[in-house]
Amino acid sequence: MLQRLYEQREPVGAALSNLNSDTAPLTSFEYNIIQESLSLLQPFKLATTELSEEQRVSASKLIPLYRMLQHKLSQKKGQSAQESTAQLGTHLQEGLHSRCGGYESFRALALATLLDPRFKNVGFGNPAKAQEAEKQITLECASLMRSNTATPEPQSTSGPSSSSSTTTSTTETQDSLWELFDSRIHETQAIHSATADATVEVKKYLKDAFLPRTHDPLSYWKERAVIFPHLYVLAKKYLCMPATSVPCERIFSKAGEIISKKRSRLSPSTAEQLIFLNKNL
Repeated sequence: MLQRLYEQREPVGAALSNLNSDTAPLTSFEYNIIQESLSLLQPFKLATTELSEEQRVSASKLIPLYRMLQHKLSQKKGQSAQESTAQLGTHLQEGLHSRCGGYESFRALALATLLDPRFKNVGFGNPAKAQEAEKQITLECASLMRSNTATPEPQSTSGPSSSSSTTTSTTETQDSLWELFDSRIHETQAIHSATADATVEVKKYLKDAFLPRTHDPLSYWKERAVIFPHLYVLAKKYLCMPATSVPCERIFSKAGEIISKKRSRLSPSTAEQLIFLNKNL
C-alpha cells in the first residue's frame, strides 16, 4: 500500500487538489518518512516471498533469515534521517526479537539448519546453540546406527584352550551369574562404538565444502547418500518441513476454485487429480 502510494504521489496529489474534499495531500516531509519506512520494510517483503516458495527447502532458512533481518534492520535504522523512522525501526527490531528470538532453541529448526549444507553451523547467531544442535544431531545419528546394527554372533574358539573355554561358557550359561554384567559390557561397547562413528560422520559433514546458497540441498544429499548414510536419513526427516502454512493455504484456495456449486459432482479421484497434480499449472 505504501509502495503504491509513494509511486503515484504526483497523480494522487493532483487528484486531491481537484476534488471537493477536506482530505489534504501529503507533504514532502511525510513522503520522505514513507520512503524511509519502505526501506525498513523491504527486507520483510523479501523474506516473506522467499519463505513462501514451495519448490525449495524452507524450514532451514528461518534461523539464518532471522539473523539477516536483524542485520538489515540495524543497518537501515542507522541510515534513517527521520526520528519517526528510527522509532519504527526500533519497534520492528523488538517485534522481530519477541517473535523469532527463540528459533535457535527450537530443536527441529536448529537441526534442519545444521543439516542444510548451505548453512550448517554458520547459520546460527549463537555459537552455543550451534554446538547444542551438533550434539543433538550426533545423538540421533548414533541412535540410528545402533538401531541398524544387528547383534553380532559369538565367535568360535580353537586351540588348546578351546575345551576349557567351552566348559566355562557352558557353566556361565547354566547359572547365568554373569549375565547382567556381560550384557552391560556389550551395551556399553555398542553405545561407545555408535557414538564414535556418529561423531566422525557429523564432523566429516561439517568439514565438507558449503553448498552455494542458490543450489538445492536435496540434490546435495542425494549425491552424498553413500558418504553420509545416517545423516542422509535425518536430512530427509528434517528438511521436509515447510516454514509457513502458505502451501496449505494455496491448496485450500485451489480446491475452492475447483469444487464449487457448478462442479459439485466431481468424483474424489478427479478432484484429487485437479488439486494436487495440477496445482502448479
